[in-house]
Amino acid sequence: MTQRIRVLYAILVLIGGIFSLRLFNLQVLEGETYANSALNEQLKKYEIAPDRGRIYAREGDSKVPLVLNDLQPTLYADPRYVTDPLAAAKAVAGVIGGDIEVYRREMATTDNYYVVLKKRLNAVQAREIEKLALAGIGLQDATYRTYPEGNLAAQLLGFVNDDGTGQYGVEGFLNDELAGEPGLLRAVTDVNGIPLTSDDDSIIKDSQDGTDVVLTIDRYIQRAAEQALANGVKAASAKSGSAIVIDPSSGAILAMANYPSYAPAKFSAVKDAAVYLNGVVSTPYEVGSVAKPFTMSAGLNEGKITPQSTYFDAGFVQVDDKRIENAGVSGGVSRTMTEVIQKSVNTGVVHVLKELGGADQVNQTGRNVLFDYFTKHYGFGSLTGVEQAAEAAGVLYAPDSGEGNNVKYANMTFGQGMTLTMLQTVAAYSALVNGGTYFQPYLVHSRIDRLSGDDMVSAPKALRTVVSDKTSRQIRAMMEKVVQLGGGFSAKRAGYIIGGKTGTSQKLAADGTYSDYLETGSFLGFGAGDKPAYVIMIKVDEPGIPGYAGTVAAAPIFANISNQIIDYYRLSPVR
Repeated sequence: MTQRIRVLYAILVLIGGIFSLRLFNLQVLEGETYANSALNEQLKKYEIAPDRGRIYAREGDSKVPLVLNDLQPTLYADPRYVTDPLAAAKAVAGVIGGDIEVYRREMATTDNYYVVLKKRLNAVQAREIEKLALAGIGLQDATYRTYPEGNLAAQLLGFVNDDGTGQYGVEGFLNDELAGEPGLLRAVTDVNGIPLTSDDDSIIKDSQDGTDVVLTIDRYIQRAAEQALANGVKAASAKSGSAIVIDPSSGAILAMANYPSYAPAKFSAVKDAAVYLNGVVSTPYEVGSVAKPFTMSAGLNEGKITPQSTYFDAGFVQVDDKRIENAGVSGGVSRTMTEVIQKSVNTGVVHVLKELGGADQVNQTGRNVLFDYFTKHYGFGSLTGVEQAAEAAGVLYAPDSGEGNNVKYANMTFGQGMTLTMLQTVAAYSALVNGGTYFQPYLVHSRIDRLSGDDMVSAPKALRTVVSDKTSRQIRAMMEKVVQLGGGFSAKRAGYIIGGKTGTSQKLAADGTYSDYLETGSFLGFGAGDKPAYVIMIKVDEPGIPGYAGTVAAAPIFANISNQIIDYYRLSPVR
């Protein structure tokens, strides 16, 4: 018996020694490794979302918020910790509503550790969810864009999708700048996977908030443009319309409007994604006769013509195998170049193209000169670089290409056979009327330093000289006649200098030929003194009222906006 006790005692001592050695190994030799392993089971890394940059408009010297941020909770589930999916689903549905079976399936999934049950909970719902204290169910603050001015400037602004990425407009173009840089947090979780309170030492990387931007847009002018455009499109029974207002002395864009529009706060409810596009920068079209001042300015600047130069207008001109006719203007008379602009005479600008070539016919030399002005002077066919996603360049055919023949260039003199955006057209037209300097059009007036609150103002960029000051004065005077005596008469305002040009362009039908009844009306003009304070362009697509679309549909919208700007700026009469 004593021997057995001794053997048993020895065995117990041996077992105790083994346990002691094991404990020593776990607690001392490998203690740190196991401690870290246990900690890592409770540690998770969480992204610290930055505050997205806010967007402001201007009104005088004040900043007006157009886009702000609002924190709203997102309800989520981590199925690994949900012990009873059905019971949890019933409890959640009792607070936020919805389909219990859908919630149950989401919570029972085995291939996802983060399932969104509902976004944008209100404060009451969030409190009730917290009271439930359900394992595996949590709330996470998410940032959403809010719009204090409602739908104002929707296409210009764009929106932020559910992934937090800017789409279209300013939001898309400046997404990286507005988004900021996310930070990283390492937090300890409880047994349910819910993050516990962490101190500053837990932050691996601080987040960097996005940049706040102040746009050149003037809230008053933007709203005036949108209202005038909407009313004008409806009055003309038109399909759609667009408008832009720019400061010709700097390139600062004061308004961009499109109709129909949409609510950026409810972007997901839009059925036709085409409405997201800012047609002013994204939709090139054949601008029609508003292109005539550009052709005329090339001839004036080259010294080939003067405002008083004459030619015989037969009512048509033969270019190779094509006969090009006037639209609504009879021939058989001698006309001055001023009359060509005033009465919008097609054969007159074809005559200018001939003069650029130094011959009695359209030729390669004239095509080369016009192409040089259109592309290198006016910037047609190139992006302006404006702060808008999805800007288009339009299409022009080089004079040495197969498409760039004599007939094509004859049509281009009056705005057919090439496509331009409204922004390209307005930027170049501003140079024609401001004395000859091309300013890059821009939308960001300044960026706000988040630390100091100081505005870092963007300086206007004068890129090149387009025409001489003499040419600028001549073309302004010629376009005044359009308002005084021509198709832009509805834009007239007593005592003020208003100039502009109408344009009515046929649209291409499905078979590639020009339609006899589908038109686009445009008006491009300036006001309201010796030194133009603003340039406005209007486009009305497929108006349903009789008359030339540029005159009956677009010009009245220009007049509405122009008159409101004169009153808003308190511009004094000059005559």
